[in-house]
Amino acid sequence: MATNCHCQHHFRPVGDQSGLLAVHPAEPLTLASATCIPSALSTAMSGKLRHPRRVRSEETMPAATNVGATTPEIRINGRELDELSLGMLSVIKIESCLRMSARALIRFSDPGYLISTPGTFAINNSVVVSTLGVVLFSGSVTGVELEHHQGSVDFIVTADDKASALALGSKVRTFTNVTISDVVKTMLAGYGMKTKIEPTGVVYPYLIQSGSDLDFINELCDRVGFDWWVEDGTFVFAAPINLHTPVKVDNSDELFQFTVKTTALHPGQTTVTGWWSGKKQAVTGQADLAKATLKPDANFVKPFVEPAHLSALNKLTHAGSVPLDAVEAGGLARAMAQRWVSQAVTAKGVCFGKSAIKAGCVLAIANAGPASGSYYVTQVEHTYSRKGFQTKFTAGDRRSTSIVDTLNGPGRGAARGAMVVGVVTALANGTDEQPAGNVKVKYPSIGDGVESNWARVVSIGGGNGRGFTFLPEVNDEVMVAFESGDMRRPIVLGGLFNTTDQPGDFGVNDGAVDRRRITSRLGHSLEFSDDADTKAQHIALALAGGKHTVKLGKEALLAEVPAGVPITVKSGDTVVEISKAGDITLSGSTITLKASKDIELSGANVTIKANVKLAASAAIVEVKASAKADLSAGGIVAVKGAMVQIN
Repeated sequence: MATNCHCQHHFRPVGDQSGLLAVHPAEPLTLASATCIPSALSTAMSGKLRHPRRVRSEETMPAATNVGATTPEIRINGRELDELSLGMLSVIKIESCLRMSARALIRFSDPGYLISTPGTFAINNSVVVSTLGVVLFSGSVTGVELEHHQGSVDFIVTADDKASALALGSKVRTFTNVTISDVVKTMLAGYGMKTKIEPTGVVYPYLIQSGSDLDFINELCDRVGFDWWVEDGTFVFAAPINLHTPVKVDNSDELFQFTVKTTALHPGQTTVTGWWSGKKQAVTGQADLAKATLKPDANFVKPFVEPAHLSALNKLTHAGSVPLDAVEAGGLARAMAQRWVSQAVTAKGVCFGKSAIKAGCVLAIANAGPASGSYYVTQVEHTYSRKGFQTKFTAGDRRSTSIVDTLNGPGRGAARGAMVVGVVTALANGTDEQPAGNVKVKYPSIGDGVESNWARVVSIGGGNGRGFTFLPEVNDEVMVAFESGDMRRPIVLGGLFNTTDQPGDFGVNDGAVDRRRITSRLGHSLEFSDDADTKAQHIALALAGGKHTVKLGKEALLAEVPAGVPITVKSGDTVVEISKAGDITLSGSTITLKASKDIELSGANVTIKANVKLAASAAIVEVKASAKADLSAGGIVAVKGAMVQIN
């Protein structure tokens, strides 16, 4: 079965056994005719000789480990596989890869359909494969296949370890004030696996998962530069360092085939950039590939892994990972540098069966000339067949290797990078934990109860001490985008009207927008009228209810309030005031009334009073009373004129 470790093999068809066994260049492998399994393997598996059986094979392979010493033990639901099934066993293939679940393929020749009938290999039956006390695989039956080919019948069992369940289904949930290792522990709690999780240290105020657990754990691996694998039924989440004693393999007498490929087409330095909104500054993290951990140290590859002559030209700047601060930017840069180191060197080999070779271990290759050195294993295939036990390994990248994949950043789950509709759930109180002007929203279209981190709100003209401060209200529907597609960095773009929440009047008339209005929660408004009729054009300021208005039009300025509402216009000590009773008071240092024609003062009683002097002058002065007139003074009354006429 051709295997690509970078693909999710949970969904590949079983039974395609092309490339099943490691191939020695001098002895090509063919699977064509029917033959008999050597009695040695049958005897080793069951302890006694069995009748020959037909298998699809003309299986030629290099001399491998002694069969009797390496025959695997297979247990189904805790019991050893029965002799009948062992007698029909053709091939066992176990494959494991960093950041992927392990899989076992067990092939039987079953011409009489004796074991393909449901029973022993029923779905979810546990399967454990071990050799010499070392567990190579522990999982359960997830699929079966019956294959007919030129008169032979093969029954193939597919078993996956417990980590395969990580790829099933998807979840949307949030984590607050946690480390990444805390999140991984929480995610794995329901899968029934033992765990060995290396602490990550940095506390994240907010993380959101939107997709399968497998996608999210792999994304977290990218963020901190970790790997994961399942070892002896234990889920290991750790940095790519040698957690085991290096496994020694001698090219002169253990390796059938060993190939090393390297390239200098990679950056010498990685830089991750982002924006730290809390500090209003850019953040940058850098890492040199020369300082990356677990670099292959063979002399053959060193000049290509550390190309000093290209270092000034091959720097990669990446702005797609959205670090929250400088610490995270540095971690992302180091993880990216490690990924490029893995891509720069690919080593593949086939050797005598070695159960100690596992994904995540380091191989120490000896007697391979300049290719001798240490290599970090990312994929392993253990194969048992009639010739014995072989191990195929790959040291290289554990994911896609193209530049496009790298620049696209980590894989994203559902809704990642898209705009989504949200409903406001909270307004920030202006503390460090709740920055002023921020809101929280829930995402009803993604999942019930999923709430965002504190989100900034787009503001017209927003800046230091300026801009519109129109925050949405709790329960308002809003449109939310995510900075660089990172759901930890939501931004509210604006509010949305719907069939329930309406503005009342959109100001549309005959296909044109006549009015534009800003309206507050209580109904206070500022309206701009662009009516075709100039008499209707205005700017109007009104309180809720429309009884308190100031309207500036081309033909009139109208300020109106209900009766009993006082009006005061004040400039320093100068005041124009209309009282609740309707009294008008003008007060100021000097008040001047001028008219190009007439000034008329009228009332039931008119009183003119001056504290010092009252002067009235005109070409003609007339004081007239229709009934009675009094002229009096507390002192002297003087009446002067060229001629004085009394009566």
